[in-house]
Amino acid sequence: MAAWVVAEPKLSIVAVQESTSPYDGLDTLLPKLLNAVDLGGGRTGIILSISGEDGTSTRLLEYRDGVDFQHMRILQTIEAGE
Repeated sequence: MAAWVVAEPKLSIVAVQESTSPYDGLDTLLPKLLNAVDLGGGRTGIILSISGEDGTSTRLLEYRDGVDFQHMRILQTIEAGE
């Protein structure tokens, strides 16, 4: 996934490119970018929806350039599953 954001006059998403896969059903396992937020102090957060085979979560992560979402710091999470 990729997102293009602008910081001025306020942090906002200007475009989102979601990943696509030629493999059936794999797209449902990829995270969906829901929003980008200003965390203050020059930090940016991203809100992701992540669905798996047995659960779903919504996460607020501290965004860092060059770091994949699996290695970003989790600030908040809401999960439901088996």
